[in-house]
Amino acid sequence: MSKAFHQYQEQAHRSLDAAFELLEGAYELSQDPKVLVSALRYLKEAQDACMNFVMYLENKTTTIESFLQLVQEHQSLNEQEQETIREVHRLCKEQEESDVEFRRKKTYVLCNDGYQLSTLTKEQVNDYLSHTMTITKKLLR
Repeated sequence: MSKAFHQYQEQAHRSLDAAFELLEGAYELSQDPKVLVSALRYLKEAQDACMNFVMYLENKTTTIESFLQLVQEHQSLNEQEQETIREVHRLCKEQEESDVEFRRKKTYVLCNDGYQLSTLTKEQVNDYLSHTMTITKKLLR
């Protein structure tokens, strides 16, 4: 278990560091909202590492629903942290499936074929980063 723990922990921390560097480095220099999508992907990777570790310990298949059900039963994460996981995964999936993506001022906009819009801002991704760091500390201590 120790080896697996260190692998998941290292993966989560690498992904968090990459997201932080993108937000505080690349985004600040370029002001390009497309960088927010890359940071969001790294946050998803960090969350996935946490989820995979917990599900590895429980010897269960990793799905967002089964993971969230498990942390609710054990009261490991608060509602805001659970919502962050849902949102980050939803936005990453929408970005993968979006037909149109564009920049609008300091916002990155995702649009599906039904013209439903989702947006990403630096403040929003910073909040996700903060919550993901807390999630990582709680689950991979």
